[in-house]
Amino acid sequence: MIFKKEQYLVFLLLVGLIIFNIPLVFDTPVGQTDQAHFYSLAKAIREEGCIDCLAPAYANFDLGEIVSIADYPALFTSFFAVLSGFFNDILLLNGLFMSIFYVLFLIYTYKFTKLLMKDNTLSLLVTVFMAFNLRFFYMAIVGIWPFLISACLAMPSLYYFLLYVTNNRRNYAFWCVIFTILSIHAHQMMSIFLLILMIMLYLGYSVEQRMFLQFPRISLKTVKKKCRLKPLLVIFIPITVFFLLNAFLFTLTEGRVSWLSGWIEHLLEDRQGIIMAWYYLFLFDGPLVFIFGLLGGVYFFFTNKWKMFFLWLGGVGLVLLPLLMLGQTKIASYPQKFYVFFFFILVLGFLCMINELRWRKLFWVIIVISLLIQIGKVLFFLSMVQPAITPEELALAQSLQPDDHILYVNKWTTGGTFKEFKWMPVFAGSRNFDIIREGYYNESLYDVVVILEDGGFKVKRSIPLLP
Repeated sequence: MIFKKEQYLVFLLLVGLIIFNIPLVFDTPVGQTDQAHFYSLAKAIREEGCIDCLAPAYANFDLGEIVSIADYPALFTSFFAVLSGFFNDILLLNGLFMSIFYVLFLIYTYKFTKLLMKDNTLSLLVTVFMAFNLRFFYMAIVGIWPFLISACLAMPSLYYFLLYVTNNRRNYAFWCVIFTILSIHAHQMMSIFLLILMIMLYLGYSVEQRMFLQFPRISLKTVKKKCRLKPLLVIFIPITVFFLLNAFLFTLTEGRVSWLSGWIEHLLEDRQGIIMAWYYLFLFDGPLVFIFGLLGGVYFFFTNKWKMFFLWLGGVGLVLLPLLMLGQTKIASYPQKFYVFFFFILVLGFLCMINELRWRKLFWVIIVISLLIQIGKVLFFLSMVQPAITPEELALAQSLQPDDHILYVNKWTTGGTFKEFKWMPVFAGSRNFDIIREGYYNESLYDVVVILEDGGFKVKRSIPLLP
């Protein structure tokens, strides 16, 4: 039976969703600090019933830049809060919430790639590789949600932008602006990357309309066409206005302004010791995808695929320029979250390069080997995932009263594990608490003392619970 490409896409989405939601086997969250931050603000919206209220203690501790609940991307925490009225919080945290963005991302990856490459088979293959993007799984499961949500929304934004540039229809401009605004709201830095890629895509389209290079005998053919800046203005004027508005309302907030100088000093420190496998494209993205993906830029140039060439150029620039300009500093590694989207650009180059192979069996051998490497790394990562807190620790947290004055004595050894202390006060909803790791403390000053150790926990109550 012969299936249409869209039917393959549906099957791919189902397989990807099943693997993506493997953490649902756990009864407690697996996410780390960033996910706990996100959930704490969503919980605060649900409990406080507003987004302009002061953030409760359990929501802004260890997050000094957050003063108001609205200081975090309030639209998406509000969306989580609404969904929590229909689904269990743990289900949402361990896969269900990000599955929405995962499906959106893959659908528009296929649509954008099909529009860009004019090849159904290669578009489907790009989507398959993106479905098993290890960095996507990593960011979703450990909880780096705002940036990942922004990256997911960037794909439909690019799709509608290219449609508008090529067709000049207002409804495409409308949807491009909507998705770009949502991406900006989710994460300001990823939206900067998106805007750069949109400009590069427009440059590629403009060059493609006016220039053709012929090799091996070098000859240049140019076509005189009027330069149309209107598409850029129609898109970028409202986007720029919202970008500045979002910066002042959600990024440069009162808490962040006072915290910003110390954060910048921290980012300018030497980054020795913080390099992880994440930063090694050769390992994380696979040797074949990495090598052929980089060589793809040369292929795009010599084959006059200018839209893809300028996308590739923008992606490589975003990866290399921070390091070249800022040296070995932490701030130079900060933009490397973009790698989760850069994988898409590498896959474009990789597939276009090997698609030129005359021996089609070799083409499919390379595809299968590379895809198996990707899936193997994803499954290996998922096999190492563990709960951030145990069911017993979750039950303890939920048994605590929000208004109790609590001392948390955190003796957990978390290095190399998925353990995350922040879930304790968040699930407890603690509004008045202190945290120490060791040393003397006066039990009489607290209603409850919770001692968390690697082997278990102890609870001491100054006021016994009523039967």
